Amino acid sequence: MVKFEDVLFWAFVIIAIALFLLFLFGKSPTLEQSLLALMIGFVIKLHGDIKELKGRFDMYSNKKNKRK
Repeated sequence: MVKFEDVLFWAFVIIAIALFLLFLFGKSPTLEQSLLALMIGFVIKLHGDIKELKGRFDMYSNKKNKRK
């Protein structure tokens, strides 16, 4: 199953590549705008990974609390 965060990540990566190519050939966007689109994609990807890991750590913390 494809997660929403993964779709957004790849969409922003494609947008960043397109903006970078426009920067190289057309001088339309600035380099910072291209990097910003790439960084937004990575932030979305990290958010999805952290959200997934939080669920795993909650499972371990519940076991630890039940032992006391």
